[in-house]
Amino acid sequence: MEEIRDAIYYEQLARYARQLAARHEDALAARHLRETALKHERKARKLRRAEAKALEGKRPRYRWAFWRD
Repeated sequence: MEEIRDAIYYEQLARYARQLAARHEDALAARHLRETALKHERKARKLRRAEAKALEGKRPRYRWAFWRD
């Protein structure tokens, strides 16, 4: 069974990876954590785009003219 993960989840992972990188003493490990944060941010942006595309089809294609009867 696959877990449902949204953009917020990956943004939080990226934030946590950056926090760990800032506190880490080993430069190589900190670099790896920053690269991982970038991957999570890209995944979050990808999910946001997919979500926006899915919602695009559900919007009405006409505008309400409130002055008409």
